[in-house]
Amino acid sequence: MKRFIDEHKIVSLLLLLGVLVVFYRLFWGLGAVSALSDSQPWGLIKAFNILACAALAAGATVVAAMVYVFGLKRFEPVVRPALLMGLIAHTFVLGALMYDVGSPIDIWRIVLRPNIRSIMFLAFLCEVVYTAALICEALPEYAVQGRYEGLKRFLKSIRGLVIVVSAVMAVVYQSTLGALYLVSPHRITPLWYSPWLPVLFFLSAVAGGLGVVIVEAYISDKAGRRPFDVALMGQLGMIMSIFLWAYLVLRIADMAARGTLSFSGGAGTGWFIVEISIGFLAPAILITLKNVRNNPAGLLMASAFVALGVVMNRLGVAIIGWRNQPGVTYFPSAIEICASFFFVLAPIAIYSFTSGALLGPEGRDKATHGMSI
Repeated sequence: MKRFIDEHKIVSLLLLLGVLVVFYRLFWGLGAVSALSDSQPWGLIKAFNILACAALAAGATVVAAMVYVFGLKRFEPVVRPALLMGLIAHTFVLGALMYDVGSPIDIWRIVLRPNIRSIMFLAFLCEVVYTAALICEALPEYAVQGRYEGLKRFLKSIRGLVIVVSAVMAVVYQSTLGALYLVSPHRITPLWYSPWLPVLFFLSAVAGGLGVVIVEAYISDKAGRRPFDVALMGQLGMIMSIFLWAYLVLRIADMAARGTLSFSGGAGTGWFIVEISIGFLAPAILITLKNVRNNPAGLLMASAFVALGVVMNRLGVAIIGWRNQPGVTYFPSAIEICASFFFVLAPIAIYSFTSGALLGPEGRDKATHGMSI
């Protein structure tokens, strides 16, 4: 830990600032740290950290399902880092959820008095079950050799069931997040509203999750932890492009069928054009080019575009395309922006630290063959 702090002083200071902001919010309340109000109860933290980051963390379950359910064993070298990042990210998604509710100390009431007819309760339940499933998936990979062998054998024996459960939860969770907005067709501009939002959220989450896995592999290679397998990442990119094209076809066809494929100008239109063209269409085309698929920098660029597109889409649905009531305006406060940055920076920093710290002698041996982080 001391070595990490010494080598990353600026990051450590930013993380400390984020921790102070979190504690400040817990003691002084949500109103003191945000520009939210009764007229604007959802803002940047929900849109960015819960909607967008949860989608980008979906790569863990997607890769695990590809390897252990669909038998695509060639992607097995990617499972360990994907599971680690997914577990860390979803832990912070839960943290962001608690940060952005009115009274986090009363979160236990959800368990004792659940509203089973609420879509929001279903989303919360899916996130909790999904995170628990990720823990069960990751523990056998990272438990110290020679310890907890009984627990490791048990978890490995039910791995197939756990991965199926986590995959189902991932589908239901992303679809549920999209369904949250189905009840507000009058509050979302036609550029982002669609009765197919649950499906669109799922398709973009799979594409974004795979994109983040490729970015992680590139960063791990630059950090000297795991060689970047261009051929393997290219194949992963092709699977990502399938979901990108499915997303684009469904979204554009739906807009055309409902007669909403028109541009009226303004910031919202510009945001939509950049989101679709740079975040989804450009990487979908780039990945089909052999020169891009066989180039680490090309794969990184295409994957980064996809991650950007997913973030822009979630912000578009929740903020840019959201129609406020007359007289109500919203712009995130400085503390909101700081908190959102913290909930993204902290998982990255923890992943960077633990991905090296969790490598024991066995892990270091495997790393030379590209099988570990």
